[in-house]
Amino acid sequence: MNNIFELISETFGILFSVIAILGIRLKIANTIEPIVLKKKINWLYIFIFYVGGSFFQIGFFGYLVFYYIVFRYQVKKESRYALFYSLYVFLVYESIYYFFISLVYHFIDSEQWMMFYREGFRMAVYLIALVLALTIHHLIGLNQKIIESEKFLPIIKKITDYFIVLVGVRFLVILADINYHNLYTGIKITSSLSIFIITLLVMLYLRDQQLKFQYTDTIKRLNKMIDELGDLYGEVRGFRHDFAGIVATLGPAIKNQDIAEITQIYESALLQMNQTLTRDDYSGFNLTHIKDLGFRNVLAQKLVQAKQSQIPFRLEVVGEIPKVDAPLIDVIRILTILLDNALEATVLAENPLVIAALVAKNNEVSVRIENTYDPTTFENSQIIWKNGYSTKGKNRGVGLVNLRRITAETQSTKLETRITGDRFIQVVTFRKRG
Repeated sequence: MNNIFELISETFGILFSVIAILGIRLKIANTIEPIVLKKKINWLYIFIFYVGGSFFQIGFFGYLVFYYIVFRYQVKKESRYALFYSLYVFLVYESIYYFFISLVYHFIDSEQWMMFYREGFRMAVYLIALVLALTIHHLIGLNQKIIESEKFLPIIKKITDYFIVLVGVRFLVILADINYHNLYTGIKITSSLSIFIITLLVMLYLRDQQLKFQYTDTIKRLNKMIDELGDLYGEVRGFRHDFAGIVATLGPAIKNQDIAEITQIYESALLQMNQTLTRDDYSGFNLTHIKDLGFRNVLAQKLVQAKQSQIPFRLEVVGEIPKVDAPLIDVIRILTILLDNALEATVLAENPLVIAALVAKNNEVSVRIENTYDPTTFENSQIIWKNGYSTKGKNRGVGLVNLRRITAETQSTKLETRITGDRFIQVVTFRKRG
């Protein structure tokens, strides 16, 4: 009877270990695309590839194939990006795990190794590696928009080549360990440490290149915005001269009470001038009334982006907008998500339009983002908060889910969503600083 209980206990222990092993790999891939854990069939797929790889004593290769298939055929990434994400996900975890496990294997004998399995110590190594991998991934901060942009492609190709070499070295180390276990124990530790360090350095290089690309792109956008504002200022100076001429013309007409001439001047000159001065192009001048750096920078970028995409974008600012009591990174992320979604949704509308209105009242600053949209893109207002929903296609959207999470975690912000006719309206309220 005791033997039966021991057998059942060991069976459940092995089953739990396999589930944990596979779950950790799915969790790592899920950091790139939330669809990975959402699709239950992926548990079966990764198990099949794990067993297949283990049969040839290269279980890690099964994970790599699984990652590629998920990113290529489920997430619909281009082959080059599917390969990059697969190698990235593989190395960010496996390089840490193999280093720790090779250390443990070096310092214990075969009998202790079996106890290591039975007592669950190996599970501790899995979890430590997972925590470190998630920490590194968070520090790297992959930006998929940058990574998948054409201008960033040379960097991705270079990093992918580095990743392929590192995986190749890992494969050779495993083969050497299988055939010459006793001779290559020390080399295995050294190589595992080297792979981990080089992987970390490559990922830090990736982070720096992303930041450099983002900084350069931001400077280009802001410089273009400054040039456009300079051109608009030149137009305003011209209008000032024209306005002086119109006033001079109106003087005699008013003095003579010549209604016909006054009407003609109003209809032919003043109305046209008013239409020109109220163009959306001039709303960029309202940025000078915004003191919060996060608000000003994001709005400036989106004004340029909207103009490049030929989307009408109107910025309305009521009074002076002070700094808000929220971390700068959260302010930038919140506004970026709101405006990106507004610009993407309004493209599908019959009459594209985005309006950003800022007003400071009492101890709060309210930011209202309003855009037209195509009502057929979703059935009800709740579907937009589902993980993976996007007007761009199935399993493409995570922005609004992140937005709700950020605003919930930031105590000084509130989020409100309304739909009126063909207008989608989101209002986020910040507490003033001080």
